[in-house]
Amino acid sequence: MNTNEIDFYDINQDQFTFLVFDRSNVDTFMSRYEPLNYENATIKQDILKLTKINFDNRISSEYSSFIKNSKTTDTSDFNLAMNVIKATYDKNGEEYFPGSLNYLFFYNCLPEGFHSKWPQTISGDFRFNATFFAILRDKSEIIDKMIYGEIGYRDERIKPIFGEHIFNEISPDNAKQIKELIEKDRSFDDIRFKTDRDNFIYFLDKTINNQWRLILTDWN
Repeated sequence: MNTNEIDFYDINQDQFTFLVFDRSNVDTFMSRYEPLNYENATIKQDILKLTKINFDNRISSEYSSFIKNSKTTDTSDFNLAMNVIKATYDKNGEEYFPGSLNYLFFYNCLPEGFHSKWPQTISGDFRFNATFFAILRDKSEIIDKMIYGEIGYRDERIKPIFGEHIFNEISPDNAKQIKELIEKDRSFDDIRFKTDRDNFIYFLDKTINNQWRLILTDWN
């Protein structure tokens, strides 16, 4: 593709972003912790265990290319997580429970290669090049309809994790169709967003193979 044919913006799209979770880990989490409420003693017991964890922001070399697509965890993320978790056990702890539930979910359900991002929870999303995303939205009816909520899937079980955030899950079948579009349409061949293209296809492959759950979410 002639790189002069499009206006290229060397920034990441941040209005709509992506989260990934290990499918089997999510199933295990739901089996162990339902109902997801403050009265669940098992949840509170395991949330408290998170305070024993040391700060770690390492990303495995296998996933180093994703660093440009997502903010690395820092000590402020970790310290905030520890403060929220500890506050869950104070006098007014119930008001901090939703935040602590998020930390427990992300700690248990993120794919292994991104596990260090758990203290970021929803803010540890993945953002792709703005031009790549604009082309994706223009070319893919599936993505555009998901943004408007016309199609997609919202798992009621994990709704407490997202709170007021809009979320919409990409099914394996839809992921397959999106991948086929990206691979066939020359609009996606621009070398300037090759890494974004490859990384997004990696997410799609994991989704197609039922290993990961790929979720489109808004960023407020």
